Amino acid sequence: MPKNVKSYFDSLVMWLLLCSSLLIFLPQPVLQLIGVANWLGQYDIYIGLVFIGCSGLKLINVFNYGLDHAIRSLKQQRQKQDIDEKIEFLDQAERSLLREFFIQSSSILTMPTTEISVINLKQAGVLEQLGKERHYAISEPTAEFRISLYARKKLNRQLLMLPKGQPDEVEMKRLLKTRPEFHKNIIKPNKTAA
Repeated sequence: MPKNVKSYFDSLVMWLLLCSSLLIFLPQPVLQLIGVANWLGQYDIYIGLVFIGCSGLKLINVFNYGLDHAIRSLKQQRQKQDIDEKIEFLDQAERSLLREFFIQSSSILTMPTTEISVINLKQAGVLEQLGKERHYAISEPTAEFRISLYARKKLNRQLLMLPKGQPDEVEMKRLLKTRPEFHKNIIKPNKTAA
């Protein structure tokens, strides 16, 4: 059902529920004062059915909302567990890939989407893909990625085997040696591929 039709239907149900509940629960003297007591006597069964039907629909909406919230919460918990497990058992290629964000001082990098370490980190939720995959005739498909917010909180210099503070020349050479094999294909997003 389109969103605007669903919104219209929800409003209609809410108004019907409100009107029918007023007609059912208002005291008899008030109903006689506004002149609907006789009319209510003729159509009370239909008003009762409208009240029951609309109440049921609203209860179903509340139940669906609660169920959606619970499912979303469970998915987030499961994703956090997956990220924790992945970060705990990073292999060298994945660790070096994550170091690229620090080496290039960028929160977003364009990387090949077919690389195993990129695929594994994306599936575990450590990396988030931003936008669509781009295909080029002379190279493999690429996309922009960033480290997910939850994973950023878990990653630290010790885990990524980064030196404390500013790396000296020896540490920088070691870092550059351990870069992923495809590091030339990892670029900051403001640059364009050929």
